[in-house]
Amino acid sequence: MTLYNQEFLERIEESKKNELELNKLLMEYKPFIKKVLSKVVGRYIDESDDLFSVGLLAFKDAVMDYKHDKGKFIHYAQLVVKSRSIDYLRKENRVYDKEVYDLEESDKEKIHSDNAIKRFNSDQTNELRKLEILEFTNELIAFGIEFNDLVKASPKQRKTRDVYYLMAEFIAQDIDLLDEVKRNKRIPIKELEDNFKINRKKIERGRKYIIALVIILIGEFNLIREYIK
Repeated sequence: MTLYNQEFLERIEESKKNELELNKLLMEYKPFIKKVLSKVVGRYIDESDDLFSVGLLAFKDAVMDYKHDKGKFIHYAQLVVKSRSIDYLRKENRVYDKEVYDLEESDKEKIHSDNAIKRFNSDQTNELRKLEILEFTNELIAFGIEFNDLVKASPKQRKTRDVYYLMAEFIAQDIDLLDEVKRNKRIPIKELEDNFKINRKKIERGRKYIIALVIILIGEFNLIREYIK
């Protein structure tokens, strides 16, 4: 469960009225659209593919039709893009039985296919990482934190980073403290000071870093989470 991002929802609403804002949103979410389409067809999709145009239009329609009661926007958009692309492929008679095709390949073709799959998986990981960073950045903005701020806020000493990580875990595992962080956009300094016996100023210096860790720990950021470990 990710932090509730009111600013992002407001941006969706603004995109419905502002074509410039809509175009910016479409540009940012191109990696997401490609990822959804690639899963449908089992190969990498680039922007020259006709299917990408179908996905882009579907994402635009998802923005225009989205309402908060439809659940998380990213899940709703994924459903719309996937459904629209499958309909398109069926009409174009371009849905193939991939398993049968693989059985009929020669050994040489199979080796080529395996290499292509490896490249595809690598491309997919890179695209997913970009999407996670985009969502993570939106979450940070809700706390008044820019993504680039984290470079300066990141402690140089491993020991300090480990302590801040423990503090983030402490917050993420306590429902009341987590709710306080979401509501007030501040870390519970007194509780951290009491539990970790660390100077208040040191905790305050790590505010941005700790909040970023909390967002990662409670959100759907698997690739970023592996990186910080």
